[in-house]
Amino acid sequence: MRLSQWIAAVFLFLGIGCRSPTEPPFAIVQFSIQAPLCGGSVYNWQFSIDGVVVGTEMLHGSQTSQLYHTPPGDRVLTAAIIGTQFSSETRLTLRADQTFVHIVTLYCS
Repeated sequence: MRLSQWIAAVFLFLGIGCRSPTEPPFAIVQFSIQAPLCGGSVYNWQFSIDGVVVGTEMLHGSQTSQLYHTPPGDRVLTAAIIGTQFSSETRLTLRADQTFVHIVTLYCS
């Protein structure tokens, strides 16, 4: 392999892991369940961004969801327990490359 081919291969390899300048920026959202009085109860949660369901997860009172990517801008985050009327909604503006944790507080009786 000639030196020029080797250099081109190195630059190609280094560029593979970089985000393209044309790739749109995104923000990251995570939901944190805080239910100190619910014992070890596990609930089936549905998470939405702007009314679009992005995931469902089985979580108990001190767990966090996986990470969800969304475009920056004005967003509505909703966490709801499937099969109940409980939901928690937050409205906010997300910046590009921002990570936001939506804390969902649940009180059990």
